[in-house]
Amino acid sequence: MVTEHARKFDHRHSEGIVLLRRSLNNALSIRYKIEPERVWRIISDVIDRHVSYLKLLHRAYEAFNNREIDGVLALMHSDVDWPNGWEGGYVHGHEAVRDYWTRQWRELDPKVTPVAFQLRPNGDVEVDVHQLVKDKDGLVVADSQVKHVYTIENGKIRKMVID
Repeated sequence: MVTEHARKFDHRHSEGIVLLRRSLNNALSIRYKIEPERVWRIISDVIDRHVSYLKLLHRAYEAFNNREIDGVLALMHSDVDWPNGWEGGYVHGHEAVRDYWTRQWRELDPKVTPVAFQLRPNGDVEVDVHQLVKDKDGLVVADSQVKHVYTIENGKIRKMVID
């Protein structure tokens, strides 16, 4: 299911993606003398992968902020490695993530909003995030920018690192 936010993302960025593909196609076919059809396939594959990662991560942040644990877990690899930013270390697998978030949400009310995305050369996705954490009385515990780095494997979140 594509969220409203993801639909808006598609609409806002589709024209820019078409222009980017045309510009890269022209530049690569002239500079490297690669036939345009091959350049188009390469560019399309990279852009399509990046867009699918963006949609996946937007859905994950939206579900997390709405406290839809099952919705986020559905986007994760069954053996996901997830940072325990609250107590330290990592948790592994769906049930450990569920337990961690359940405990955390009893004490804190975190909201994380993605601000910028960048595809790293190794294929990981770096996300600049605005993090607002309140305690159960509504007092702000943290209000900061953090960097999340995701490894995505077969269309699922395999690992997240807080950088």
